[in-house]
Amino acid sequence: MPPNLQKTKDRPNHNCRKRVKLSINDLNAYPRFERSTRLKCVQCRWARTTWSGFRFEELVEDVKPLAKAKSVCIDCADKWYEHMSLDEMVEPGVMLCLDMAGRPLTGEILPR
Repeated sequence: MPPNLQKTKDRPNHNCRKRVKLSINDLNAYPRFERSTRLKCVQCRWARTTWSGFRFEELVEDVKPLAKAKSVCIDCADKWYEHMSLDEMVEPGVMLCLDMAGRPLTGEILPR
């Protein structure tokens, strides 16, 4: 069941039909996808782990970007933000991760 998407009123719509503000509950409502991959940190340590979340293309289907949209901006509650190419983000393997190794991601760098 997709989340209840509502337009935000604090910013104008730019390149999408629906600008949305999503809670963690909204994100958890998307169909789950899991992948086991190697996690490599900047200090070159690595470990294999399982990531769980949802495919980014699921969100794109709900937001409905206009044909002129070229990038995605994600603003997070902790003030982190990122701009990414829309073409790269809708590739089949791209997912937004909500869990790592069976535990929800939190403000910690790695779950213990």
